[in-house]
Amino acid sequence: MNKNKDILGSLILILIFLIISALIFYIFFYSNSKPDSASKDQRQDQEISPPMEDTKYKGKTVYITEQRVKIRSKPEYNATALGEKNKGDELIVTGASGDWFEVGFDFEKRGWVLREQVSDRKPPSKKPDISPPITEKQDNTLAIDQIRIDMDSLVQFINQRSLQQFSQEMVTGFEIVENGAKLVVYVSKTWYFLPPYQKQLMVNIVAMQYGKQCCQYKLRAKCDQDDFPTISFLNPDNKEIARISANQPLQVFE
Repeated sequence: MNKNKDILGSLILILIFLIISALIFYIFFYSNSKPDSASKDQRQDQEISPPMEDTKYKGKTVYITEQRVKIRSKPEYNATALGEKNKGDELIVTGASGDWFEVGFDFEKRGWVLREQVSDRKPPSKKPDISPPITEKQDNTLAIDQIRIDMDSLVQFINQRSLQQFSQEMVTGFEIVENGAKLVVYVSKTWYFLPPYQKQLMVNIVAMQYGKQCCQYKLRAKCDQDDFPTISFLNPDNKEIARISANQPLQVFE
């Protein structure tokens, strides 16, 4: 009888030992490793794929509305640029996050653009001709061509500073019209990131440089305030947002 009790007690002790060993194995080997791998996968998902919103836009066709736009690797202003697209280029929306659209481009690539840089309407391929009909013939072609070269250099300088500050170009183009009496400058939506004093400074720099060039190449008769050329700034919708002209103070409308 006592022998049977000793055997039963030994079995119970062995069973308790096995249960405790199984719990220790689970705690230190199984439960510790699995959550780590899961959390690692979760962190990778967060880094690679930002949360998607507004699935109603998925599959929608949109078009670039600015002269040149960078496709970013993440919905962030300073994210790596995966490529560039030009005005009118077609993209397919594959997702959205905040102010950004995820888009498909160049076959199987995907990247991010700001919503304000695209539209579901294809922009016109050519800017409207705002120059008036020519009533007098005056051969200023060589002078205007030289001024255009000088203004190109100024535009490149402005865009370099804009890229450093906003990662977007400020000026998308310009036109010399009315036989040199007017300069029309086209700006991107980056214009609206500038504080008022920087807008005024930019307009004044462009006006002073253009007025100086017009005087140097004899497009101005008196080279004073009475025959100062008109400098007009237009936004991507071709709306005038700033102007300076002869005997008129600088005006910034937007």
